[in-house]
Amino acid sequence: MNYHTNKRDLLSLKILTPQDWVTFRQKFNSIYPDFFPLMHSKGYGLTDSEERLLSLEKLNLTSSNIAHILGISLQSVYTARYRLRKRLNVPDKESIIGFLENRYP
Repeated sequence: MNYHTNKRDLLSLKILTPQDWVTFRQKFNSIYPDFFPLMHSKGYGLTDSEERLLSLEKLNLTSSNIAHILGISLQSVYTARYRLRKRLNVPDKESIIGFLENRYP
């Protein structure tokens, strides 16, 4: 399977249950095997909810797509993103993913 097929598979999933998250994460890790180890090695102490949001951000999804996949409102996506930015001190004009991948603890 190639990158595009795997990404298409991910976009067809919903993350509504713990088992959905396990399935999604396994497929995500097949595309980005270093993403979560990198986040963990930097000591961000991410919650499962934050990891779900970041994995969808890594896929460059729109807020609407993220809301659909997570089964939450668009406003909940904005709120979760805002809270994560504040907790990790991500500047307003910077991508959360770019900031986290380039920052060293």
